[in-house]
Amino acid sequence: MPDAGPILCAALALVGAALLLTSRRRLLLAWAVLVLVATLGGPTSRLVRGGQVREYTFAHYHLGARWFAELGYTDLYGQTWAAGRWDPSWGIDRVRDLETYEHVPAAAERSGAWTDATWDAFTADVAALQPRLPPDVWRSWFRDKGYNATPAWTATLGRLVGARPASGAWFAFLASLDVLLLLVALGVAARTFGVLSASLAAAWIALFLGSANNLIAGPLQVDWLAAAVLALCAVHRERWATGGALLGWAALSRVFPLLLLAGPLLLLRAPRWRRFVGAFAAVIVAGVLIGSTTPRGPGAWGEFAQNIVVHSDRHHLGDQRVGLRPALAWSPVGERTDVEARQARADSWPGRAPWAALLAVLLGVGVLGALRRAVPGRSSVAVLLLGLPLVFVAVTLSRYYALLPGAALLLLGTDPRVARLGSALCALAGLAWLAVAAGWPDATVWLVVNLGFGALCVAVLIPPDR
Repeated sequence: MPDAGPILCAALALVGAALLLTSRRRLLLAWAVLVLVATLGGPTSRLVRGGQVREYTFAHYHLGARWFAELGYTDLYGQTWAAGRWDPSWGIDRVRDLETYEHVPAAAERSGAWTDATWDAFTADVAALQPRLPPDVWRSWFRDKGYNATPAWTATLGRLVGARPASGAWFAFLASLDVLLLLVALGVAARTFGVLSASLAAAWIALFLGSANNLIAGPLQVDWLAAAVLALCAVHRERWATGGALLGWAALSRVFPLLLLAGPLLLLRAPRWRRFVGAFAAVIVAGVLIGSTTPRGPGAWGEFAQNIVVHSDRHHLGDQRVGLRPALAWSPVGERTDVEARQARADSWPGRAPWAALLAVLLGVGVLGALRRAVPGRSSVAVLLLGLPLVFVAVTLSRYYALLPGAALLLLGTDPRVARLGSALCALAGLAWLAVAAGWPDATVWLVVNLGFGALCVAVLIPPDR
């Protein structure tokens, strides 16, 4: 089955925006099924029939997790280049230095971290991966942002991802587990919130521009999303400790879900929220200890923190990002290439950075103030989702991490006002896909996404009618 193109995705999103303002349940359910088939049918079919996975992502996560002891967070590209036999015609002459984030000449040699046995095994992994990606994709791979999973993820799911040498069969098995995680989470959501609400949430997640080619066939990358959805289900069922523990794992896996704790922290006087926050904290402590069992020991957390600081310093200057800083970093692309436009953003950012930081602080304070007024009268699940504006203000998200607002659609069955939010989410997706269809540069397409997310964050904070 072919994947849906930009025009079809835009049409589906805009139809969904209109339908969500009606109460036609059968049409909404039919729309959700159509979206899921059109957007996920292709990659799912390729995974099931041919074992096709996202090799680009697997190359990062498999090598990064399997050889974490030798590579850490900074040696992935240099050592992979040193281990491979790269044809000069492929043009892989520069790699990203993950300590400085600069692109440097590819001239690395085997480091002293390897034994002969581990080097031979690593070389075999690289050789197995080489034919799975074309030369132009490898050139891009070597200039990407490295392996950024937390030590907790590396010590748990990462051990599974790197448990066997690189092979198509092993990758297909792991990708199937990834899909299974989503299905379990959505199945529990359907039992908790109803089939329609769960289907609509799944449809928007599949339709969001950032999900394209990033939701199916990955190396256990959706664990945080599944955990967040399951946390919402647990809270709705008043299983407070279970909900806190699940959200704790989402934060250990991808850090930014930590900000969803903002609403519960304002309600700590209530015993149920104390249980929630207590379970969250217990899982975080346990996860830090588990993350300290990687071959790099407790120091892995310090390395991760340093890596994320460097990563965050440059991450917002890319094209496909969600958050306040990417929106403030934007400038018209004009006739420049994407590479030239990114360099122009990097050159102009030092002058904008102080103003951006000041604005982020002021908005953060404003969001916290608005949270205090917005919490009363909200359902327990909605209290968790009130932290989304803080995520937008404080964090720069890669495109596939910006799926979390779709979980708000689970509340359709319990809060009619959520239909308006869902309609806005679908309209936002439709506008973004129209921008893609019109050939707008990536930076401008994602400016549209960011402006929409900013508006939605304001809407989320409007206190409910009492």
